[in-house]
Amino acid sequence: MKRFLKLILLSILLCFIAVKVKAQVAAHLTIQTLINYPDTAYNGLTVQPTIIVTNTGNAPFQGVINIGLSRDSVSFQYLYSNNNPVLLIPGDTVQFTGGPAGTNGYTFDSTFYRVGNNVVVVWPVTTAFVAVDTLHTNVYFTINQIQSVHEKEGISGLLAYPNPASDYLLLYAPSTQLEYVRIIDLSGREILTQEAGSNNKTRIPIDRLVPGLYILEVRSTLNLRTFIRFVKVID
Repeated sequence: MKRFLKLILLSILLCFIAVKVKAQVAAHLTIQTLINYPDTAYNGLTVQPTIIVTNTGNAPFQGVINIGLSRDSVSFQYLYSNNNPVLLIPGDTVQFTGGPAGTNGYTFDSTFYRVGNNVVVVWPVTTAFVAVDTLHTNVYFTINQIQSVHEKEGISGLLAYPNPASDYLLLYAPSTQLEYVRIIDLSGREILTQEAGSNNKTRIPIDRLVPGLYILEVRSTLNLRTFIRFVKVID
């Protein structure tokens, strides 16, 4: 009887060890890189995102991998999907480019995104029981595409940075002097006008602007104009 009880206890112990070892040996899918998912977008914009997924676990993975996307933790879409299984041994990577199955890319939709800043979570989705890591990013969404004003000539080499920005923008034109700048919101309302002092570089304070998407109009002393889209964010 004692021997029988010992066998039962040994069997339970071996099962426990097996479960523990199995739990420690598992595939772990991580998004290493997300390319061509913009930080600003408008309704109807179609992109072809590239997502690189790595198996950072210690066991092989075999199955279908889709890429899920959640906006502010309230809505779900597929950033990429297909039905083709992949095999990833530990340390292997796989690259997905395109959009949801049956489409030519991922399209930004006003029924999914809200106007303004959206916190977006991206992660590998699979029916297999594996661990996954999530990736967080942000996108500023507007309903209408911002159309650039087409000038015969623009300001050559003009730089505006950083973008997005929280406190200020720096402008630099390597080959011409700047005259003034204007900041315009999406409704066309002028928010700020500032002279550049006939220099080829200037600093524009934006710390008092409401976070969002704006248009920067820059004019040079040669009467050339350039329009630049920028995003004001909270520091």
